[in-house]
Amino acid sequence: MSSKGNAFEQVSGQSFVSGPPDARPQTPGGYADPLVAMHGVIATLGALRHRRNGGGGQLVEVCQTEVAMTACPEPVIAHSMTGEIRQRVGNRRAEAAPQGVYSAADGWIALSARADADWAALGEALGNPDWIRNQAFATSASHAAEHDRIDSLISGATARHEGDFLAKILSGNGVPAAKVAGGADYLGDPQLQHRKYYETLDHPDAGTDRYQGWPMRFSVGPDQSHRSGTPTLGQHNREILAGELGLGEGELSALEQAGIIGTVPIGLGIPAPIVTEKR
Repeated sequence: MSSKGNAFEQVSGQSFVSGPPDARPQTPGGYADPLVAMHGVIATLGALRHRRNGGGGQLVEVCQTEVAMTACPEPVIAHSMTGEIRQRVGNRRAEAAPQGVYSAADGWIALSARADADWAALGEALGNPDWIRNQAFATSASHAAEHDRIDSLISGATARHEGDFLAKILSGNGVPAAKVAGGADYLGDPQLQHRKYYETLDHPDAGTDRYQGWPMRFSVGPDQSHRSGTPTLGQHNREILAGELGLGEGELSALEQAGIIGTVPIGLGIPAPIVTEKR
């Protein structure tokens, strides 16, 4: 397996269908890396169950290209059925119009109108502007045909309000909508706080801060995901080498003097050697 998830997004077809239609293909963001890890875990659990049931051990292979292709099946299915080569559509899709990300007073709001009922609810949430009743936008088909024009009108309406307000009003009217959250928004998210997703940990160098926990909870087990903050370099050398492996103080000192173990990265603060080219 390779760690270059971005490269595998190219060969798997993900990049070809990512991005706006009038721009070059875009890199989705390296999703192949975590996806292959999850597939590897599931495959390993399956192999362990097979061994536990008497089937013996086996080699487990996980191909990153194949994993990335399973995350982008629609273009392959469409081509096999109709010969169509899917192109980039940005934030839009055939099943919903209008759909996209629109300006808000403090950022952005994402919404999707899936049918005529959503169109009416969208109009109500935006204060029933006159253009909602425009006969040019009377049907779902016309929403798709006039998508660019509608996008401009929606942005003009949403730009006057904050994202949280819009998300509350729109979702309250049945329109799928959410504020486009940035890094600062996550820490104050009430749902994440209720789930105790962030955990406060101490670190001898970095101090006290909040860190992400595991995105799952078990009915039996500890409440916290992490036992402590990130260990420093060599923090547990003696605990493991002496306490568990039985090395004596003299052996530990010899390892430290040889630079095999330590608490400071080798070369830290030492200028790099000057290399001159021989002629």
